[in-house]
Amino acid sequence: MQHRAVFKTYCVLAVGVITASCGMLSTQVEQALVWPAPPAPPRIQYVATLRSQSSFDLQTPAERVVRWLKGDDDSVGPSVFQKPYDVAANAGLVVVTDTLAGRVQVFDLARRKVFAIGWRGDGQLLKPSGVAVTDDGTIYVSDLGQRVVWVYDRMGHYVRELGRNAGLVRPVDVAVTAHGEYIYVVDAGGVDSLQHRVVRLDAEGAVRGELGTRGTGPGEFNLPTQAAVGPDGSLYVLDSGNFRVQVFDADGKWLRQFGAPGDQPGDFARARGLAVDALGQIYVSDAAFQNVQIFNAVGEWLLTFGEPGVGPGRFLLPAGVACDAQAGIYVVDQLHARVDVFRRF
Repeated sequence: MQHRAVFKTYCVLAVGVITASCGMLSTQVEQALVWPAPPAPPRIQYVATLRSQSSFDLQTPAERVVRWLKGDDDSVGPSVFQKPYDVAANAGLVVVTDTLAGRVQVFDLARRKVFAIGWRGDGQLLKPSGVAVTDDGTIYVSDLGQRVVWVYDRMGHYVRELGRNAGLVRPVDVAVTAHGEYIYVVDAGGVDSLQHRVVRLDAEGAVRGELGTRGTGPGEFNLPTQAAVGPDGSLYVLDSGNFRVQVFDADGKWLRQFGAPGDQPGDFARARGLAVDALGQIYVSDAAFQNVQIFNAVGEWLLTFGEPGVGPGRFLLPAGVACDAQAGIYVVDQLHARVDVFRRF
């Protein structure tokens, strides 16, 4: 099935023999995962895995090969995560929520450091779920346990809380405009609730609007799970229970929707993550297909990458997805307890 195709190209990195007391390790061919299949030009390539501080130690492709031969490949090594869920990438930060650990891990790419936030003191998290990062590195985290959104600076210091008086029931995700003027909180309500909506807050936390109620019509939601703000300010909402993505303009006017239940390209079965890149392309992860689908700005299917399995570019329960301004794509893999990094050509 086209959803699950993985395509591989191989390049020789080095030839030689490393002699060690335990035997000999031959430098072999590194596997470069790209999509779509040759001879078509590659559009997506796997480049790295983020799991721990050691993820920053992989300097070159050749070093990655040697570590893989030694059984020390970081894609399967020890992880700082227990159950990662959502990811955001902006301003040189990759920020990942961990629902089981009750904290957020920050990968600071410029400083090559990993640190946890929200695990003590002011802004201590109970059950972090969604995450967003503005252009200046301000971090927003929705907390299912405390029914608020926490705000931290780029170093992880607590700034403020938002939404305490917004009547949030299940704030599963948060999306933010580039400079933090508006914060969109996805409030999934619950299976027995009609409160399936998106609440818009201003920078101070005041409610400035609300989208949706439970239903199947345009602008209505059934268990919404994720939201993302596009480069033009449009709001994208992953309406998981209705197997679709809905799009609204910056004023909350419904524009369009795409997606349907099924197992063909462009269909959804268990959609979990949503992101929009600088070109306006939409990325949706699906835990049933174990892949990520890419759509153009009007919702037409373009490409699928990833497949079930173990190892780089192979997923077991993909969840959050994020895109940065440098064509990077980040996909959370819950069972592998990692974030796989790809790049768009």
